[in-house]
Amino acid sequence: MLDLLRSADAAVKRFFVAVALLAAVVGYASRLPVFFPAEPGAAVNRFGNTVGHDFSEIWIAGKATLDGHVADIYDARRRSDFGRDYMGREGETLGWRYPPAFLFLAVPAALLPLPVAALLWAVGTTGALLILLHRIVPHRRSLAAALGAPVVISNFGYVQNGAFTALLLGAALLALRQGRNLSAAIGFGLIAYKPTLGLPLPFALAAGGRFKAFVLTGCVVLLPALASLAVFGPEVWRAFLDNVRSSGEVLVSGAGPGLRHYASIRGGAALAGLPPIVAFGLQAALTAAVLFTLVRAWRSDASFEIKAALLCAAVPLCFPYLLVYDLTVLCPAAAFFVADALKRGFRPGEIAGLALVWLLPAFRLPAAALMVPAASLATILFYVMAYRRSSWSVSPALHALAPEAPSSRSA
Repeated sequence: MLDLLRSADAAVKRFFVAVALLAAVVGYASRLPVFFPAEPGAAVNRFGNTVGHDFSEIWIAGKATLDGHVADIYDARRRSDFGRDYMGREGETLGWRYPPAFLFLAVPAALLPLPVAALLWAVGTTGALLILLHRIVPHRRSLAAALGAPVVISNFGYVQNGAFTALLLGAALLALRQGRNLSAAIGFGLIAYKPTLGLPLPFALAAGGRFKAFVLTGCVVLLPALASLAVFGPEVWRAFLDNVRSSGEVLVSGAGPGLRHYASIRGGAALAGLPPIVAFGLQAALTAAVLFTLVRAWRSDASFEIKAALLCAAVPLCFPYLLVYDLTVLCPAAAFFVADALKRGFRPGEIAGLALVWLLPAFRLPAAALMVPAASLATILFYVMAYRRSSWSVSPALHALAPEAPSSRSA
């Protein structure tokens, strides 16, 4: 068995970069038409989706805010009107569920033409994420792996915010490793633009004794919220809170994009035909297990890199309303995992395991037809690999070599 694992690792080393680069060339080239209208003046691209795909919702919200309709962006009927007014496409709306602070990004985007704003967002967030990953693992193979990762290409094609989330989380952890608590808190705090993604953060920071970063993160979360209250007014917050109920209904029912697009364990259980109460029970059990093991790892003397990898993977595992582009956070998770392995060596099968995690989301739709939640399995597999690695004791010499503070529990 050991020889088989080593052979699999060797095969991945030999062919992986070529496969990743091929996936990148084909993936990005096939998704570029998302940003351009099918014909001059049209609101749709050649795939029949809105130009700029999901980013159009951010752009529409920004336009409505500039026109003085800020509270109406949470009203489904008014969103349909905005789709017609700004895009020329009747009934074009995906719903707006972001907290009002996210309008600080939406409003500047609306000052640009939609294709330009969407392309700048997709290229800018993807490029910034690649730079960050190269800082964590300064190796050309890491760039090839990230550039060709199916979750990154998917995020680019949907023009979604998965790369932005991964960038914030990865940069915050990198700053925390270097002892820059305020910079880390800014990254952690801004993740509140999708509040439910932040559930594991306070558990990890408190368990690791990072109390200064913990407190500063809370302040950073509050500041944009208070700023949005002052700039956009209390009515937008009332509309947002009223909208939370309908958002919960979408989460519970599995409406929206459809179960085959979900990447959470709740989505996987529902895809397999299990009753909603069982699906949510499994999600609750997994979330509890992840938080328990995450706290144990962050309280231990495991390397900071593995703690960071576990936290990145815990974010999607604890979120029931998860789509494939949200799995982009596995990129900094894998980068921290590899950074630790380059210090202490790979265990047999880990390279092949990482390649499997990289590949599985690409087959989520064919697997969904067989009721197999491929994307969910990728996240679980990675978390198990990282937690298994966290059980290794770290020698004092390795602590001295690590760029983190001497004690993993220091603030």
